[in-house]
Amino acid sequence: MESVRVVETSVVVPSEGTPMRRLWLSSLDVDTAARGYVPVMYLYGGKPDVPSEDVVERLKAALADALVPFYPVAGRLAADSSGRPEIDCNAKGVLFTVARSDDLTADYVRGFAALSELRKLFVPTVDVESGAMWAVQLTFLKCGGVVMGTALHHVLGDAPSAANFIRKWCMIACGSKLVNDEDDRPCHDRGLMCARSPPTVDKDLLNSVMSPKISLSAAARPVVFKVFHVSADQVADLKRLCQRTSTFRAVTAHVWRCAVTARGLVPGSRARISFLASLRRHVRTRLPPGYFGNTSIMLSATAAVTDIVSGTLASISDTIGAPVQRLNNEVAHSAIDYLELELARADNDEPPPPKEGSLPDTDLKVVSWLGMPTRDADFGLGMPEFTRPPDGSTPGSYFWTAPTTATAFLCQLTWSRRASISLGSSSPPHQRISHFLPGALCPTT
Repeated sequence: MESVRVVETSVVVPSEGTPMRRLWLSSLDVDTAARGYVPVMYLYGGKPDVPSEDVVERLKAALADALVPFYPVAGRLAADSSGRPEIDCNAKGVLFTVARSDDLTADYVRGFAALSELRKLFVPTVDVESGAMWAVQLTFLKCGGVVMGTALHHVLGDAPSAANFIRKWCMIACGSKLVNDEDDRPCHDRGLMCARSPPTVDKDLLNSVMSPKISLSAAARPVVFKVFHVSADQVADLKRLCQRTSTFRAVTAHVWRCAVTARGLVPGSRARISFLASLRRHVRTRLPPGYFGNTSIMLSATAAVTDIVSGTLASISDTIGAPVQRLNNEVAHSAIDYLELELARADNDEPPPPKEGSLPDTDLKVVSWLGMPTRDADFGLGMPEFTRPPDGSTPGSYFWTAPTTATAFLCQLTWSRRASISLGSSSPPHQRISHFLPGALCPTT
């Protein structure tokens, strides 16, 4: 049985005094509160000539310095008098755990074995009642490799915000000084993404791009994880078939068609794909480059099953790109206002939707880290071999990230293990997707 033993737990606080205040959260922030902590795992080859004690002390000292400009990270989740979530910037600090394993090597992590166990082994467990915003665990492996697992509460910010914090922490750990100019320092003014007064929603416009809240099935199903490495040549072929579209649209169009085909959906039905899109470039009031908060909404596109299965990859790519092309300032503010009105209409007596479950068979959810500077997380241990969630997402979804090597992307699908519903097929969908996806990565249509 693989094991990780904790050898030290501590709390890292800011190295200097920071503002003590309550940080108001926008509707985009509050909408993420129920998602809780986002786990991320970084794998490093390690440097045997550098004592682990030195690595720990250097990272702690750099973290304490990074928490000064990023002081909400050291705060705690709280609520105002009306019950609306906010961040209490009280400098209580970040949870920091050091662990070791006498039997695990980088090959175990590198091979994606026992995906469901990776979070338990390498990501710190955060007591929800503590309200801690962020926690980190540094695990030293038998081979000299290092795994850093982090758990960030989603109300702190989106992926670009988290990447900015990690990047600044790395800079300090490697001996660089932070530049205190307007374009570099973090901006904590969440009021820049506040709703209008009064909130005004263009429903027709919003419904053309934004995905309504998707209800998960409360019944738990066994989950299957499958990881595919997509080569740069395969991506180039897909983009060529899509008439030189973006990497995201080309690969997502391919995965959507494979998923719909593998699921054996009824030909007359419609399928939906959902994915996050940032509003940073679509609000008229320009956000500072260092805006630290949530800025994303869930977009969606639908198409007839027959069009997805039999249509060209270019047409599927166009379907995915349509809601993105409609994004503008009015859509962005309608989305923010809509979420604000949803908060106002919330019924405290209404039971919350399940946090876990499976998406409908007609739905596929995409989480993409393309464009995220995840490989810049060099704390002095070299660039990480990869950065990724340590477990699967909601069944019926797929995650993918930038190249894990110089020539390959990583694509991870999370599938429900269940009986086949496909006509004329005896294998279940989670097995058929493994058949369709690799074969079609050498596409012909």
